[in-house]
This record gives sequence, C-alpha cells and structure tokens, in this order.
Amino acid sequence: MTVPGRPASGRCGSGGRADVAALLGIAAVVLVVLPPLMWLGAALLRAVPGAPLLDEVGRRLLLRSLHLASLATGLALLLGVPYGWYLARYAAPGARRLLAGASVLPLLLPPYVMTLAWVLLLSPAGTVNAWLLKQGWISSPIQTHGSLPLAAAMLALVYWPAPAWFTLFAARSVPLALEDAARLHLPDGAAARWAAWPALRPALAAGALLVFLLALADFGAPNSLGVPTYPVEIVNRFQMDRDPGAVARVALPLPLLVIPLLLAQLRWLDRVPVGPRCGTAPRRLSAGRWGGLGLLGCLIPLVLSAAVPLTVLAVHSLPLDTYAAVWAESSDHFVNTALTAGSAAIWATVLALGYGWATRGRRRPVLDLLLTLPYALPAALIGVAMIQLLSHSEAARPLYDSLGGLVWTYVALFFPFALRSLQPGWAQVDPALLDEGALLGADAWTQFQTAAWPALRPYALVGGGIVGLLAAREIDATSLVRPPDGETIAFRIYDYLHYAPGPKVAALSVLLVLIGAVVAAALSAAARDGE
Repeated sequence: MTVPGRPASGRCGSGGRADVAALLGIAAVVLVVLPPLMWLGAALLRAVPGAPLLDEVGRRLLLRSLHLASLATGLALLLGVPYGWYLARYAAPGARRLLAGASVLPLLLPPYVMTLAWVLLLSPAGTVNAWLLKQGWISSPIQTHGSLPLAAAMLALVYWPAPAWFTLFAARSVPLALEDAARLHLPDGAAARWAAWPALRPALAAGALLVFLLALADFGAPNSLGVPTYPVEIVNRFQMDRDPGAVARVALPLPLLVIPLLLAQLRWLDRVPVGPRCGTAPRRLSAGRWGGLGLLGCLIPLVLSAAVPLTVLAVHSLPLDTYAAVWAESSDHFVNTALTAGSAAIWATVLALGYGWATRGRRRPVLDLLLTLPYALPAALIGVAMIQLLSHSEAARPLYDSLGGLVWTYVALFFPFALRSLQPGWAQVDPALLDEGALLGADAWTQFQTAAWPALRPYALVGGGIVGLLAAREIDATSLVRPPDGETIAFRIYDYLHYAPGPKVAALSVLLVLIGAVVAAALSAAARDGE
C-alpha cells in the first residue's frame, strides 16, 4: 500500500513538536486498545505452567469451531466471488448500482438475527417443513437445534459480501493494456480472468481469512442454534464460575492459532487493490445469452440473506401494534445503543486518524498486528479482560459502573475496522501539499485540515459507520460488561430469545436492521458528498 511521505515539518523548526504529536497519537491508541490484550497476555502466561491447557471438551470444541469457520468460509466464497465478478466485469444496465447497494443488506443482519429468521422459517410445525413432508422430500421435520451446517450457513449468509467486494476491487483494477494483450490469444472472458488473477489471488485470500476469523470468533449464531463451540464455551465457563484464570487457560490455544492467520491476512491486505489502476476501469464483458443466468446468480444470495430473513421477521412481528409495544418497552435500550455505538464510532475514528497521521510513511508491523488482533478474538475474551481492568481499579470504577466501560470495550474490539478503512485514504493524501504547508509554516492541525482531511473524510465515515454498526449489534462482550442499567438493543434481543421468544423479538430485530440501514445510507450519502 502506498502512503504519503512524512511531511518536511522540520524545515520550519517544528520537527520537535511534530515528533511529540506523533508520539501522543500512538500513545493514545496504545492506552485505549492494548490494555485488554496486555491483561490477556499476562493471564495466558500465568496459565502456561498449570494443568493441561485443553481438556477433552476444549479440544473437541476447538476442532468444531475450526470446522464451522471452514464451512462458513467456503460457502461465503461460493456466494460472494461470482457476485463480485459479475458486478465488476459484466454489463448490467440499471442493475449494477442496485446490486452493489443491495449487497450491504446482509451485513446489517447480525448473525443471531439471521439465525432467528431461519429458525422461524424452518420450525418443525412451519410451512416449509409441512410442504417438504407433503412432497416426500424429507421423512421427518428439519431440526435446526444443534445443526453445525446450518450455523455455518448463517455465518456465510451474513459475511458473503466481504469476498464479493474484495473480488470487485480486484477485478476492476486490471490494467486495460494487459487485458487487451491477453485478448490477442484468448476469448474475452478467459482474457479477463487471466489478467485479473494476479490481483484476485491476494484479494480472495484476504477475504477468505476475514470470513474465517470472524466465523471462528462468532458467538451469536452457534449459541442461538445450541451448537457448542469454542467461543460459546468461553462465555459459559466465565458465567458459571467467574474465574478469569480458567477462561485464560481455555483460551490460550486460540491466539496461538489466530496470530499466524492474522499475519498472513495483513500481508494479503497490503496487496489488495481498492480501485482501477491508472484511473481506467476495464471494459465490460458482454454476458450474451448467459446474462439472465448471471443476474439470477446474483439474486440468489440476496434472496437467501436479505429478502427471506427480513420477510420472515416482518411476518412474525405482526400485528403492527407489536412495534409500538416494543418501542415503549425498549426506549431506554435504544438510547443506550445510540450512546455507546455512536461514542465508540467517534472515538475509534479519531484514534485511527491520530494513529494514521502519526505513523504515515512508516510501518510498525508488531504494533499493527496487536492493534488488529482484537477483532479476530472472541469478544468475550476482551469482555473478561475489561472486567478485570475496570473492576479492580478505583480510578476506573466509574467506567465499570457506567456505559463508559461498554464504549471502551467496543473501541478496543472494533478499532481495527476504523484503522483498516482509513488505510486507502492515506494513499490519497498528496505529500506535496503537506510539504508545501510545512514550508509555509502551517502547524500539524492546519496541514491535516487542509491537505489530509478532504481525502480522508469518506474513508473516515465508512470506518466510523462500520464500528458503530458492529458495536450496536455486539452481544457476547456486552452481556458481560454492561452495567445494570446499561442494556442495549442487542442484549434485549438476546434476553428475548432466552426468556420471551415471540413477535417482540422479531419486531426488535427488524427495528435494529432498519436503524442500521438508515445509518448506513446516511453515511454513504455523506461520504459521496465529500468525494
């Protein structure tokens, strides 16, 4: 990835101030994001000399989680790669922009909401099972409880847009001259694939690892289906005996597994293109008589991951009076969600901007790895660490007893998304403008406002939006860290699922998705206005 060079602020005698500002930017991120990781690291080191790290149950659950993540990754690639390739390379007048926007919808459904919708659809006494039994295609109703393949399918239906967009970025970045040269020897479609493969290879690897790590750490889908997995076991063990040492012992093998995968992912991410090279988009391919089939192939994942679950939830939320009742009962939870998710989005974006400004032009591989690691760990681990950090310090106790503890937890968990969303933006910052501002005596803040922020603004809005949406739907760390009066919408859904399943949980899920869609649309419009 290309990043702007370091501004020549030292020419104006302000090099010392710039270095101090850079150190402060890095220190702020380290003090916010790394403390839970440092506690986990210390706990893991203390756990090493003890009894065997994984009992038979732990080993079996770790293997099951790896199996689940592998299945989810394969299904997500199967759905996402053709979708992204079709959007990038085939002529689809009027449909391409619609398909691109619609691909965001599955990401707005948390895994536990997606799972709820399909469990309702596939209920033993439901219409689907009745029809399949009548046709003779099954001999007994489909059982969703304990189904690992269904849990993998739910995660794939949520995360397939990730490999789709990685494919889109790679496929549209092919140099036009290279593809034209390939056409001299190959048909158009084969030439396009051959020319795109060098860019597709790292993009597919990065997208696959992203889905794999997210699925490996997921708690919501397997917990909703009653599938015992490694993240579910971590939450259960801590809730049973509140022993952080036992949690650290159970969790030790996971970082040892995740860190090499994360290193590989970061290496691939640095090679993923984010737009057409040389400013020239490749020519669209003609789908010919297969055009309808290609469009159908794009509609299938949209129907399965957006249309079906949203329709099922809307139907099961009726009558409409349910929404009024849910809104009245959960108004405080909506406020808590807005406060915590919005604050986390702002803080994570500000910290990512400060870190990017402080480190532009210089790579810190170890620090980059540590700052990215939280998203790949089960959120419950970060939650356990935050409990220990906040509850055992008088200075931090006010945060533990308020929504501030949740905000800090969300920032630590989702800061990697703000940081990585901004990386392409730094490549758009013109170093010549920074140098010119420094030569004219502009301070760092003025340089940032005039030369960097206009290029960074759309990327900052996207990164902040991702953090806010992920924080609003987070469930496992929230269930551990929340104060007594700090329930969020996600926790309310979690509570309903366990104690009062029915129209209210479906209505609350629909409202969560609709609010996420409104926020995503507003941020998308703001980002386009800033370009």
